[in-house]
Amino acid sequence: MKELKDAISKALEYLLSHQHSDGYWVFDLEADVTIPSEYIILQRFLGRRIPDDLKEKLKNYILSKQLKDGGWPILEGGASEISASVKA
Repeated sequence: MKELKDAISKALEYLLSHQHSDGYWVFDLEADVTIPSEYIILQRFLGRRIPDDLKEKLKNYILSKQLKDGGWPILEGGASEISASVKA
């Protein structure tokens, strides 16, 4: 129980140390490759053209996350995962 309380205290301390004086937090929102991949799939399904500059950024992001074994992970630093790899 003490370990749980210590973990909660550390998490709270970390969050409060990143809180802006107005009371809000700002963190980067990152996703695995399934989100941009699903966006591409959706746009194709809807018959919409993705602007070339955005297409290039999406491509570069997806390729930057590819692992040496050719697959893509769900978690940062994780192993290849079949669902993410198929979508990517």
